[in-house]
Amino acid sequence: MRARIDQIVRKRRGLADVNERDLDTSALRIGRSGSAEIHLADPRVRLDHAVIEGEDGRFEVRAVGDAIILVDGQPNSVGMLRPGTRVSIGPYELRVDEPPPGIDLLIAVELVQPFDAEAAAALTDEMRVIAHHLPGRRLVAWTLSLVILALFVALPVIAALSPGAREATKAFRPLAAWNSGPISNVHRTIAENCTACHVKPFVQVENAQCLACHAATRQHADPKMFDLSGLRCESCHKEHNGQRLATRADDGFCTGCHASIASFAPKTTLAAVGPFARAHPEFRPTVVSDPAGPVFARVSLDAKPQENSNLRFPHDKHLKREGLRTPTGTVTLTCANCHTPDPSGATMMPVRMEAQCGTCHTLGFERRFPDWTVPHGEPDQVRRTIAGLYSQVALAERREVDRAQPSRQRPGSELSSEDRAQREADRAWVEARTEEAMATTFGAAGCGLCHMTEKKPEGWAVKPVHVASQFMQKARFDHARHTTVGCGECHAAQTSSSSADLLLPGIETCRGCHGGDKPEADKVASTCLSCHAFHTHASPIRAAETVK
Repeated sequence: MRARIDQIVRKRRGLADVNERDLDTSALRIGRSGSAEIHLADPRVRLDHAVIEGEDGRFEVRAVGDAIILVDGQPNSVGMLRPGTRVSIGPYELRVDEPPPGIDLLIAVELVQPFDAEAAAALTDEMRVIAHHLPGRRLVAWTLSLVILALFVALPVIAALSPGAREATKAFRPLAAWNSGPISNVHRTIAENCTACHVKPFVQVENAQCLACHAATRQHADPKMFDLSGLRCESCHKEHNGQRLATRADDGFCTGCHASIASFAPKTTLAAVGPFARAHPEFRPTVVSDPAGPVFARVSLDAKPQENSNLRFPHDKHLKREGLRTPTGTVTLTCANCHTPDPSGATMMPVRMEAQCGTCHTLGFERRFPDWTVPHGEPDQVRRTIAGLYSQVALAERREVDRAQPSRQRPGSELSSEDRAQREADRAWVEARTEEAMATTFGAAGCGLCHMTEKKPEGWAVKPVHVASQFMQKARFDHARHTTVGCGECHAAQTSSSSADLLLPGIETCRGCHGGDKPEADKVASTCLSCHAFHTHASPIRAAETVK
């Protein structure tokens, strides 16, 4: 950003001198430090007190650590900067004015509470009187230095090297003096065992200590394309910073490599990716490009890919507002009738014929016997079921004839020519009715209503169904976190007349609610790690040590 700083100095008569200064910088640091872009030379201001960041006309001021700033008179750690905003830092007031052409941000800085020099001098005189009755500074300094060395250096070293001394001083816990902060909950079980991680004195924790417990941790990338074994685990995962294990989640950490990924991994097929809000490419879901294989491919939504699943399913006909006529009456379907979340709520369970479709689409094939249904399976199983019914029908009719003719066949005797002819006629009838029912079952009004079917010389066949179990294999999406959004806001199912339609929302739909890693009005701050995991490659991270 291009910023202009107007330093205002008031004279005795109230006149003001303005020192104008232009800067080209990514951030404006505010504080007493000589390297700060906005230098506030007063002991009531911290060395690093606050920082101003932003771009594209949106800027915010953020306090550093627990420093105190007032935004328009209200204490706040973060505040948006607009023309007219006033920020109080110690005795200074920073006023945001309307910037002239060519300037992104104009800030006027003025000291509004001058330091009282006379009161400071009087305080200094009182301190001199008190100091006259105290021991000399050199004696105090040497005494305190020796105490510090004994308590915080010598005693911890002795306790670390001598188990006996460690046991004798366990009530005082001398090693705690070297603890730089609380350990995270995930490592709480080894909180008292410092040597589990800190094997070599005065040496940072090495990867070998991390991998001793985390040997199954996955690589981030294919180690043959990009080897991360030379990086330290601790460069991303910080310990002794509180109950939560700090992990870098800022977009700059990811885009530092992925914005120019080809320069790091020339053989990669991944696209260059910048911050989500402005430089992320269109989504590339994994779809079935050839169901015969099946062959799966990642295709950008810009290319309008189709889902070649060998299914026929028009969403629009199933989501009619007036409802559908079913065997149990008129039913109005919603997305939830067929798509049910898994126990975690993150993804959807597969659609099953028996659970979701069977209520409306019965698998009967003979009106006289509505209880007889074919299995939703292989054509051979369907044929055996149909032939079984008609065989029973033929056998039952034959028994009726036998009861009308009381003559009985003598055991061991051959069938008469009349009986043989009747049995052949029964077999032919069962075969004919079975073929007729198979054609009806697998035709356009039966299985062919939803499946791609075909009649081959050896019999009927259903083309295998292939649906991608996870469209976004390089990302993750949690439906449970989006329950406040209706299905139709992301999936245009009510206007889809073909199962080939890939009903996935494009990136602009997601950008309507999700911004980048910086806070934006009416948008959820989203980092790369909001949708992408880091340790994703199949190889354990230890394998990188052997890849050269």
